[in-house]
Amino acid sequence: PFGDVPAMAAAYIAAMRRRQATGPYRLGAICAGVSVALEMAAQLQGAGETVGPLVLVDPPLPPSELSWAARVSRLLLLRALRPLRHSWRLA
Repeated sequence: PFGDVPAMAAAYIAAMRRRQATGPYRLGAICAGVSVALEMAAQLQGAGETVGPLVLVDPPLPPSELSWAARVSRLLLLRALRPLRHSWRLA
């Protein structure tokens, strides 16, 4: 277990660097993982690494900040991604 997002990001960066020691790094995240991916990008850039692209899917927002059209688009995206959810694995 991690105490906070920066600690989680640092652990994921360490694991990533075991496979690829230097950038550029391509990062992606879905839903709550967006905050971790953003922190990873910040830590990597702070270390002088290149990050890009950074793909963020379905970042969490309070429903009050989403328009009706955005809520429908988000729902359709989540339904489209549902079959893929179980095929995502960390190598």
